[in-house]
Amino acid sequence: MSKNRRIRILIVGIGALGGTIATRAVSAGMPVWLATRTAESARGLRSSGLRVSGIGGKAIAESVHVAAIEEYAEADKFDLILLATKAHDALEIAPFLSSLLMPGGTLLPIQNGSVAQILADRLGSVDVARLRAGAADRNRLHQRLCSAVGEANRYTDRPECGNDRYGSSD
Repeated sequence: MSKNRRIRILIVGIGALGGTIATRAVSAGMPVWLATRTAESARGLRSSGLRVSGIGGKAIAESVHVAAIEEYAEADKFDLILLATKAHDALEIAPFLSSLLMPGGTLLPIQNGSVAQILADRLGSVDVARLRAGAADRNRLHQRLCSAVGEANRYTDRPECGNDRYGSSD
């Protein structure tokens, strides 16, 4: 990736998890785009923005880049797609999402269960990040995401990228 080009991140599924991640990312200044099922939902989010509170305090994203998922078919490709839908929706939409990835891009499903493994098996050549139980695997994933979004301290006051946060053994 060129040093002059900003990373493109798409969050698909703006429910409890996707909405929280999106709100925190946008309010921290990260360049993210959001995808909803329908144009009506996208219009609603554009007019209302996103708000969360709880652990980490309040966060507000008043202006969001959001569109219905099919509208991204002709848009620029993404480096990272965070898939935050329900499992059955993730399995259905993932083949389409793979067409929205840049070469070398990563699809990160965050559902419980074996969704990531099923998608990796089905999509073959698509880089599907999988969360595993081992500390070494978590550290590798953390490093991979940090390289995808740039150094964390570029957007927040928590410079955790580059640190071995999870230890070196399982």
